[in-house]
Amino acid sequence: MTESVEQAPAEGPPPRRKRHGLRVLVFIGVLIAAYIGWNIFDSYVLLGPATITISPETTYLTGPLNDDGTVNYTQAFIDRYSEGVTPENNAMTLLVQAFGADFVDEDIRPEVLRQLGLTEVDLAAGKKLTSWEKYVQSLGPDAEDEISAEVDVLWHCQRQPWTAQEYPELAAWLAEQAEPLALISQASHRPHSYFPLVSADDPPFVVTMHTPRVTSFRVARDALLARAMLRLSEDDIAGARADATAIYFLGQVRSPFLISHLINCGMAHVAFEIDTAIIASGKLSPDDARAMLADCLARPPLPDVIEALEDERMMFLDSVMMLYRAVRQAAPVQDDSGPDLSVIDWDYLLRCGAAFYTEWLVTAKLPYPERHLKESQTVDQMDRELAEGKTLLLVKACFHGITLNQRAARKMNTEVLARQLITMLTPEFANLHTRHEEIQTRGQLVLLALAAKVYHADHGDWPRELADLAPEYLPAIPADRFTTQPLVYERTDDGVRIYSLGPNMTDDAGLNYDTYTPADASAEDHDTPTIPKDADDIAIEVR
Repeated sequence: MTESVEQAPAEGPPPRRKRHGLRVLVFIGVLIAAYIGWNIFDSYVLLGPATITISPETTYLTGPLNDDGTVNYTQAFIDRYSEGVTPENNAMTLLVQAFGADFVDEDIRPEVLRQLGLTEVDLAAGKKLTSWEKYVQSLGPDAEDEISAEVDVLWHCQRQPWTAQEYPELAAWLAEQAEPLALISQASHRPHSYFPLVSADDPPFVVTMHTPRVTSFRVARDALLARAMLRLSEDDIAGARADATAIYFLGQVRSPFLISHLINCGMAHVAFEIDTAIIASGKLSPDDARAMLADCLARPPLPDVIEALEDERMMFLDSVMMLYRAVRQAAPVQDDSGPDLSVIDWDYLLRCGAAFYTEWLVTAKLPYPERHLKESQTVDQMDRELAEGKTLLLVKACFHGITLNQRAARKMNTEVLARQLITMLTPEFANLHTRHEEIQTRGQLVLLALAAKVYHADHGDWPRELADLAPEYLPAIPADRFTTQPLVYERTDDGVRIYSLGPNMTDDAGLNYDTYTPADASAEDHDTPTIPKDADDIAIEVR
């Protein structure tokens, strides 16, 4: 009987499934290595250092250029704002002499005086404008305590007519300011108001350009407003009108800075307040009304708010140039609050800014209802994006750090930096634009009220509707700047009331919470419980 021998199975190739899995792993590894290798090659060989391309699509302007090849936006501003300006036609030449040395920073004073055609001797000559506070302090401790114990004298006398017998100290202060105030009034007859733009940096940087001292404009406004109310109590309508015009022209300063546009709006607002007080005084004769209407029609318009947005665009571009120069000169250190400036796609950053400002300029030209909605949505969106910026930066930085993708890292850092730079500028401009519309509305209401007053003198009755005033008294009748609908026109028992619905675009019966004061309210009592806090109609009455 033969025994059967059990044979071991012969070794064959590994299972097909295992070989397939191994190949897949190898293939994936090759892909990852190739991807990382390509990122390294792309980032460190092909990508090269980030530079700025001078073109209308990136830098907006292509000249003038600094020695390092960057755009000299400072010189571009100087060329724009100084065009046609001479010491003889520049109101700032007289304003500097009225305000004195404190108006100009010492380190740029020689160049500013040179451009204004002045010397240090000219600057020191004559009396200089002094604030009410400094004047009171000069009277000594006893007088200062006595005046301080009273109601806020200046505040009170800027809001209603007053007499020198009531407030002799304030009248004495104004008398001492006669010489500088005469210079300021003289300046209002000059066609330009340009403070020389000077930067001590090389290359120059717009933000470091010196601006005139805002406090000097405030002191001039306070003095002229108080004097206008004094003159109104003395029935000096022409004098009060002249002071209103001088204040209005203080708001014609040409400058690329947002603060200048805010000053301009504030000065025009005060000038229109004086106009309104003159109209409401009951002392305006038909001849006075005709002369005042002619004066108001001859006033130049407020500097265009669109110009402010164009200035902000160039401020943004100049800020990018400053950062770019800083990166080229020394390696910046990244902190926890923003992107690494050494990894920025500068052309992409400039294009981001160009796209934003181009869209914002289109929005700024829309009627107020559409513009207000879109501006609010844009500001809210940018606030959200800025809040999300740090999270986005962390997540993307981790991914791009792992893959060594410098091109993507550049784009990511650039997006975050663009959001930070633009978001700092957006809300301020939106607020300025609304403020500008309010001031323009007040000016239009003054013109309509004066025209109605002259119409009444000619016809013995008030116009049936605003349309009756054009074209004989006014070139055209404006619509409500906030609603694009006709302004509200009401005939009262002894006159007319004209009003705009204001920024909230709601009819609040002509009432405004911020400006309403009960007839018996004192300087310390501003409670207005019967007025809704959101009431913001802009109104004027004439009798």
